[in-house]
Amino acid sequence: MSLGPFFKSKRSILFWIALISAVLSIFFYQKYSQLDSHYSILPQPGKTPSYAEDTNRLLLKRQHPEGFFVNNPDLFAEPSVLNLESLRLSRYAVDTLNLLGALDNIDRENLIQFVLKNHKAPSNAIGNLKGFSALPNSIVNIRATMDSVMILKQLNALDRVDTDAIANLILAYQNEDGGFWDPGYSEFGQRSTVQATSFAIRTLLHLDKIKLLNK
Repeated sequence: MSLGPFFKSKRSILFWIALISAVLSIFFYQKYSQLDSHYSILPQPGKTPSYAEDTNRLLLKRQHPEGFFVNNPDLFAEPSVLNLESLRLSRYAVDTLNLLGALDNIDRENLIQFVLKNHKAPSNAIGNLKGFSALPNSIVNIRATMDSVMILKQLNALDRVDTDAIANLILAYQNEDGGFWDPGYSEFGQRSTVQATSFAIRTLLHLDKIKLLNK
């Protein structure tokens, strides 16, 4: 039987179009998978993206010997490398490394000790209230408390602090309108703000104390 008429028919044209489309689809899917594996920051099951490895190395180089993270490791010896943003940078680094499955590579204990050094009660505290400041000489506030709680939780170290005392501190900054204020944002006084309310709720959530708001 001759296939000549088939190859000359309209049906054969549709067949070749479908075949070529299938081959091109497989080719482009393979290329997409290669690019996605290389450039994706989040690990894929069974794969280790080279971009994620580079990110791990970048962040790990930025952990100071005292535990906190910095933007520029060339300034490790500079006194100003430790500042009010160090705690926030450390939380960003821990969050990212946790997503990339690389927390086991950091100096956990030094970072925990850095956070715990700033764990205290406000100077005007009455009762069982305790939170965190960003630095030993800075004030206790909700933002620093949230960052500290999140770091300790990621490092499985929340059992080293009195979580009830921290929750009590956060609730002490709740206003009658339901919002929260933060002494770290002195320009707003004791008025409820979106920032402080967000920090407060997130802290209570990470402490598993959110139910206290429903009392």
